[in-house]
Amino acid sequence: MTLTALGAVFMPYDWMNLIHQRLGVGELPQIPIVGYLTCSVSALYALHGALLIFLSRDIARCLPVVRFLGVAGVVMGVLLFGLDRAVGMPLPWAKREGPFVVAVSVAILVLAWRVKAHGQAAEPPVATRSVYRWKAELAPRPHGHRLAQDEYDANAIVRHLRSGCGGRRG
Repeated sequence: MTLTALGAVFMPYDWMNLIHQRLGVGELPQIPIVGYLTCSVSALYALHGALLIFLSRDIARCLPVVRFLGVAGVVMGVLLFGLDRAVGMPLPWAKREGPFVVAVSVAILVLAWRVKAHGQAAEPPVATRSVYRWKAELAPRPHGHRLAQDEYDANAIVRHLRSGCGGRRG
C-alpha cells in the first residue's frame, strides 16, 4: 500500500497544495525544503512498500527482518500519532495515521508469529527445486555408472530446466 506513494514523488506543487488545503491545514508553503521533504518522504514510503513486497516473496527465510519491521512499525505508529498531535495536524488525521500504522504492523507481527507457530519451513523457489532435482539426476549412479558427458554441457542443462525438470513444475 505504501508503494502507491511513488506517485506523490512526481506530484506537481499545485496538486499537493490543493490536497493540503482540503485537509484543512492551510496553504502549503512553496519553499525548497517543503518540496524536498514532501517528495523524499513519499519516496521513502514507496521504498518501504517495495521492501515489503520483496520480503513477502519468502516470508520464512526473511522472518527476522519481517519481525523487525513489525516491531519498528508499531514504534513508528506511536511516534507518528505523537508527532501529528505535537505539530497541530487535525485530530481526524492523527487518529488515522498512527493507529493505522500500528494496526498494520501488529497484523504483520501476528502473521509472522503464525509462520513460526505452524512450522512452515522456507521451501526453495521452483527454479531452485528444479536445480536440486537436476543435480540429483546428474549424481553418480550405483555401481559407478555416470551419465554421458554431453549431458553435462550447458545446452543440455538449459533444455532440461526449460522442459520442467522431469515434467512436474512447482
